[in-house]
Amino acid sequence: MRGITTWAYYLAFVTFVTTALAIATPKADPFPFDYGSMSVGYSGLLAGLGGFAITVLAVMLGLEALDAQRATRAHVAAHGVVLRHVSLSLAVASVICFIGALMLAEVNAQAVSVEQARTRAEGEVSQYLEAMGFDQSQIAGQMIGLHGTSGEFFESAGAVALIVHELDKDPKLADHPALDRLRARADILDQVLVANVRRHLMITSVVALLSSLLILKSITFLLVVRFPDYPAIGGVQDFVVLGFGGMLLIKLLHMASYGLPMEQVAPSRWVIAATLAGVILSYRAILGRQVRALRKSVVQGELGRYTPAAPYLLALFVCFLTMVYLAGTFSNLGPPSMLDRALVGAAALIGTAMLITIQIERPTLKLFVEADRFAGTSD
Repeated sequence: MRGITTWAYYLAFVTFVTTALAIATPKADPFPFDYGSMSVGYSGLLAGLGGFAITVLAVMLGLEALDAQRATRAHVAAHGVVLRHVSLSLAVASVICFIGALMLAEVNAQAVSVEQARTRAEGEVSQYLEAMGFDQSQIAGQMIGLHGTSGEFFESAGAVALIVHELDKDPKLADHPALDRLRARADILDQVLVANVRRHLMITSVVALLSSLLILKSITFLLVVRFPDYPAIGGVQDFVVLGFGGMLLIKLLHMASYGLPMEQVAPSRWVIAATLAGVILSYRAILGRQVRALRKSVVQGELGRYTPAAPYLLALFVCFLTMVYLAGTFSNLGPPSMLDRALVGAAALIGTAMLITIQIERPTLKLFVEADRFAGTSD
């Protein structure tokens, strides 16, 4: 029965993610979002989650969770395995949370700087036009053209250059110093006017996704360790991790596909489903072989050496890669490139699939529950 439920969980998660993304295709924003405020909110959340993870880790390591009346060799060995697993999960979550909070704080600072620079750029263009003798109504007409039209995913660059091109046709302004100055500044002003930090927030959100999944999964493990004889608790936690983790993944993938043409959006949904299924099946097979060997040592009362560290090592690697990649491209304030989208999509899908597999399979928790029940029946 458990095998059928396990496969139902996997199928439900993959179907939920791909169906939601297929139904909710990206549409152009009707108004610009305040990415700085979003970054501040995410940063505070991750900082709080990191503090929570450290607190729980300290309490967990400082308390003795073994019952002296049931301290069989197998029980002690299984408890050591699951405690090591949960400790690793919380330790990695705390590190990633704080790094993610720092990265998001930088994104917020960049967002504030961009908004200020856009305001100054618009004022600068207005001053040049005023210096050339345009009245307020003419200046207002030119300023309207600086912004993209409704329905565009990203504002088109070159608005100031287009204004300069039109003004060059007027022989009265051909040698005007203000036009010469505007011509020299056109490229820089165009870059400033179309700049935004959507790309930065998208890349950094991978860290927020993985750290949130780690925290949710760790809570599940802690509850089942504390109440091993209540499977309903584990079922509720499975729903929490799969449901909310799936929503976070959907939001991130939706953000990564923003601005893609429909002929690329539709095939990407099949790629998402195939990637999730492929990673889950592959990692589940690897995990199964390792756990079978671990079970033999635990049954004999030996402290098994194996800990499912691959998802946590991957999360740390993704965090480091994201930090380095964002730092190296921090001045790129244009739309996300295909490399940006591929990096975010691959990291989010592979990391989520591996953590979901750990959540559903519960490799070390199964050993602990088995040993705990065996100890209870042998008393």
